[in-house]
Amino acid sequence: MAAWPVNVAVLACPPVLNRLRDIGNLIKQLEDALVLAGVMIDDSQIDAEAIYRGNPDGVGAVHVSIDPYDPDAAAVALEVAGLKWATEGDLF
Repeated sequence: MAAWPVNVAVLACPPVLNRLRDIGNLIKQLEDALVLAGVMIDDSQIDAEAIYRGNPDGVGAVHVSIDPYDPDAAAVALEVAGLKWATEGDLF
């Protein structure tokens, strides 16, 4: 069971493309399922997450990757994207 801050990446592959699916609605259900399955203590451990729509696979699948959260790597990724890392005193 993960007890540290985590980064979650999700690849959601629909069974077919014949109807629209809102992948944003999937994330909370998935977080709750990971806690219920004992993978994490609580979904508040998630410091970063990304969800991607995969290609249809005929049956539908969700692939999940969970890694320790690395704030230094997050800062570099933001810099590469041209975004600023929030520092103490910044307003949101």
